[in-house]
Amino acid sequence: MHCASAGSTIGSDPVARVLGVDHGERRTGLAVSDPLGMIAKPHVEVRAGSEDEMVAAVAAEAAALEVAAIVVGLPLNMDGTEGPRAASVRAFVERLRDAVAPVDVALRDERLTSADAASRLRAQGRHRDAADKTAVNLVAASIVLQEHLDDA
Repeated sequence: MHCASAGSTIGSDPVARVLGVDHGERRTGLAVSDPLGMIAKPHVEVRAGSEDEMVAAVAAEAAALEVAAIVVGLPLNMDGTEGPRAASVRAFVERLRDAVAPVDVALRDERLTSADAASRLRAQGRHRDAADKTAVNLVAASIVLQEHLDDA
């Protein structure tokens, strides 16, 4: 089976995967689009002991998937202002941009995505235990990415 990579084409349509990121200090959920950039699906959770390790791990996944772009959820307060977590994510994004250049890295409002993800999992009969924290991170990354794809 042949898989198309970013930058190749199917017919006249460009094929470009996009990576979605739900950044956390120790655990970061990643989602990836289909090759046509239309549908987001959970990919993997990255765990790291330091911010350097997290940047390296996300950059490695982006390279392995040959993504054309990355969208990172920005945790805004409910009133739209930025707090300490948003500042931390912005710093992560700046370092990620350096690590994945020339891949475009964008920010997207992620207010309530983790709550939405947990709600979706509860609706499927899953409870918020240690194993489901990974699922919440992955679903949250998928929500951020799908919203980005829908708006593109």
